[in-house]
Amino acid sequence: MSYPSPLALLGEGLAPLLKVLARLPLERLEFTPVVVPFSTVPSTLGALSTLGFLGALVDPNLSGRIFPSLERLSTAARTCGAVDTLSLLGGEYQGGYALEEALRVSLENRGFRLFGAKLMVLGSGPEAVAAVQLARAGASRLVVAADTLPQAEAMARTLPATGDSRGKLARYALTIGDERLESLVERVDLVVQAGAMLPPRLWQPYHTLLDLYDNDGGRWLSRVGGQVLPSSDVQAERLRLQIEAVSGVRVAIETVQAALGTGV
Repeated sequence: MSYPSPLALLGEGLAPLLKVLARLPLERLEFTPVVVPFSTVPSTLGALSTLGFLGALVDPNLSGRIFPSLERLSTAARTCGAVDTLSLLGGEYQGGYALEEALRVSLENRGFRLFGAKLMVLGSGPEAVAAVQLARAGASRLVVAADTLPQAEAMARTLPATGDSRGKLARYALTIGDERLESLVERVDLVVQAGAMLPPRLWQPYHTLLDLYDNDGGRWLSRVGGQVLPSSDVQAERLRLQIEAVSGVRVAIETVQAALGTGV
């Protein structure tokens, strides 16, 4: 008789996910979620391996401690400098970062056309770097506004020089307080707030907003008639991709949304 493999929810911050995962068809997924406290990277990963954990979902607050210690990383994790999953591959855990793909898929599912889009990303952390990667889908313009200019420039450099039909991506890197922000935001159509906010007076009716932290930007944009995309789409798609990464089983997005209590 075989028993489901344990799946670690690494860090106490993921404890609420126990109830969410309990609403999924765990008998088909063949894993049992377990909250695992974190001590040090070597001891924690060693314990997971010894006890037969098939992988882990990682508390975002632990990502910065785990990422530097991993030798095997997905392309997305390496680009964004963060991990949100650990998958057991060939007897060794590989760090992955599902947020990057979750952002793209969520926008496409809502019918937003990324090819030719003019994108602005506000923020400085791994979430902002993941949002910058949306430009890989063929954006023609990218504006990165971060806390510092070196941060903004570094994020912009994570992309190749591709974009519109001429083969170039027009990119701008600046600080959030830069006076050029006002003129540049007039020439974008998609704004992703990933830890920083656009001043309310700068919103335009033709803007589409995705706010990863559900700050007040959506309220101000709605007042001028712009489109606000639900961050719950990203949350559900990210969890779906995380489950697939660690278990190898695809779950319908509608099933994950129902477990989270979100959806259209």
